[in-house]
Amino acid sequence: MKYLKYILLLFIGFTVSFVAHSELTANQIIDKCLSKFNTSKGISATYTIVGRNISKQSGTIKIQGNKFSISHPSITTWYDGKTQWNYNSDSDEVTISTPSSSEIEMINPYAIVKNYKANYTATLSKSKIKGTYCIVLNAKSPKNQIKKIYLYIKSGDYVPARLDIVSDNNSLSTIVITNYKSGQNFPSSDFVFSTKKYKSATIIDLR
Repeated sequence: MKYLKYILLLFIGFTVSFVAHSELTANQIIDKCLSKFNTSKGISATYTIVGRNISKQSGTIKIQGNKFSISHPSITTWYDGKTQWNYNSDSDEVTISTPSSSEIEMINPYAIVKNYKANYTATLSKSKIKGTYCIVLNAKSPKNQIKKIYLYIKSGDYVPARLDIVSDNNSLSTIVITNYKSGQNFPSSDFVFSTKKYKSATIIDLR
């Protein structure tokens, strides 16, 4: 009987130890997501965004290193790591700027994940979406345009699935990410505005 109790205690102790070591922290989950992103070359995905003052919009995003391009029905954005171009097809105008890191985060959701340690504290929360981790990112600085983010990462492959973003005026925007494809190799021209393609566009240079 004592021997059986000893075996049971060993088993319980091993189980508790295994569970404790297998549970990931919020930082570890995001780091796994970042590691996958950093080793996947170029990625592309489809996104849908909706918010208080935003009608439902869908588009595509391409990312390679610190470069990205985002396309949806009326606006296309290119960023080559330094310069950003926003083209509005309704007005046939392109605005050129040099965005700050916080401005990049408002446009590119992956920038939020990439820079989270510098700008946010991360805690693990109960997820309302099956098969995902939910990580709450709280802004460290009250000056940050983004106040809080609920980041959902798939538990199977550590790919971002959704972001609920609370801005400094407490408005909520939701970004849902689908059709994630990694291992792609995009030419540099995919991240730069083409004057040849948009010959008639009015250029507004804010740099």
